Amino acid sequence: LEELRILESRFAAKELDTKMFASEIHKLWGVLGEDVIRSAFESTTKMKRIDTVISVLAERGHKSCVITMSPDFFAELFLEHGFDYVFASQFPRKPRDVLNPAHILTPEDKVCLTTKMCDELGIDIVDVVAFGDSMSDYPLFRTLVHTVSVNGTPELERLAKYRYRGDDLYEIFELHNL
Repeated sequence: LEELRILESRFAAKELDTKMFASEIHKLWGVLGEDVIRSAFESTTKMKRIDTVISVLAERGHKSCVITMSPDFFAELFLEHGFDYVFASQFPRKPRDVLNPAHILTPEDKVCLTTKMCDELGIDIVDVVAFGDSMSDYPLFRTLVHTVSVNGTPELERLAKYRYRGDDLYEIFELHNL
């Protein structure tokens, strides 16, 4: 835990970029077992009523997506909440596999992935609503029209069209009539 805190501190201080951070995390954790991943996912605090919002979006014919720099083995568990797509940093799944820095997402990749997904689905990017909480969302918030800072950093809140502090995703959804 202390090594993780040090890495996060170095990342926040911009001593490490996302690729270097991922490499150090992989060295620290190695390949995790499914039970450890599941336990971490289940114990992680998440917004309330995610499933409700995703269900409403689906009923309206909209698509939902998670784009995160987190490891894919963790992020993909959000598919269980009904998300249509999950894009995340690809970490090795087998002990003999090596972490490929090219497969680690950067904040700028969030814009590229959003644009590509919109192109493939025939969605106008001006219709996309993005939710974010940290500076990794900054490039996406600079690009999109409809942005919601959720318990975000002060910098992200200043950039966002909407701001929310709380723990209920549906509350945001209703509040801003999204």
